[in-house]
Amino acid sequence: MPVSLALYGDVGIDLRSKDNFGSAADDWREIHRLNYFTQVLVARQFSKLSLQLAPTFIYFNAVEVGYKNANFGFSAGAKYNLFGSHSLILEYDQLLTKQDDPEFDAKPQLAAGWEIGTATHAFQIFFANYHDILGQYNFLYNQNSIADGNFLIGLNITVRF
Repeated sequence: MPVSLALYGDVGIDLRSKDNFGSAADDWREIHRLNYFTQVLVARQFSKLSLQLAPTFIYFNAVEVGYKNANFGFSAGAKYNLFGSHSLILEYDQLLTKQDDPEFDAKPQLAAGWEIGTATHAFQIFFANYHDILGQYNFLYNQNSIADGNFLIGLNITVRF
């Protein structure tokens, strides 16, 4: 196969007070708390370099005034095996949908990481300009500009059985 295809999705639930949901608070129902994130992952490996592109669709059942419920974006990622079990990882995410209020347009997301793999574990350290765990929140609400240098540090540990 020239490329690998996968479908990724998640459903999130926002447990904040119903007052945080803008106009939906007037006719509140619990389903307003749900939000959805879907990506089609298209990946290819070229020797030591792996590339991935992912068109993205995000839907929030209820949003604050100024935001749109349905949003489109894309992700691009790369992993380069430097030597042995050490790899460099880069990721860029961009929301394509413009919000009703330009003040709420999300900033692009950028992450750079280092991975060290062993026979049973993979250790990753990342520097990123976004902080939420769920992708839908990062895509829609990220206000940390790359130019401002507001980066956070993250650590992942994966166990292989």
